[in-house]
Formats: sequence, C-alpha cells, structure tokens
Amino acid sequence: MKVAIISDTHNKISKVYDYLFDKEIDIIVHLGDVCDDAILLEDLLKVEVIYVKGNNDFMLLVVNMTRLLEFLIKIFS
Repeated sequence: MKVAIISDTHNKISKVYDYLFDKEIDIIVHLGDVCDDAILLEDLLKVEVIYVKGNNDFMLLVVNMTRLLEFLIKIFS
C-alpha cells in the first residue's frame, strides 16, 4: 500500500497534485491545515484522503478522525 502523507497545504495543492498525479497512491493522509484541499485532492486524484483538523481549520466542518483511526489500525494490525 502506498501512502502519501502531507500537511499544511493551505489551499495550495498544485505542487501536491503535480507530484502525486502519476503515482499509484492508495491513500493520502493529510495532517492538518487542510482547508478544502482534502476534498479537492479526492476529486482530482480519485484517491481517498483522510485528514485531521489543524490549527487553521477552524471553519472546517467535517473531521474524519474515525477514518484516520481505522486506517492506522489496519496498517499496524
């Protein structure tokens, strides 16, 4: 399983997209300061993005901590 771990994209995903678009990534873990980037990356790259809220994500309504925990349990089991 290939996992991309990113953080602090702050609505600037062009370099992330350029780097990852031709990689065979199975999942992206975004470690905060997501803004709306997780949703955009899921749509653009057609890969699941799990994320946690960062200190600049006070407007972010959805926090999918459950998906992150399920992923970590799966990886380390």
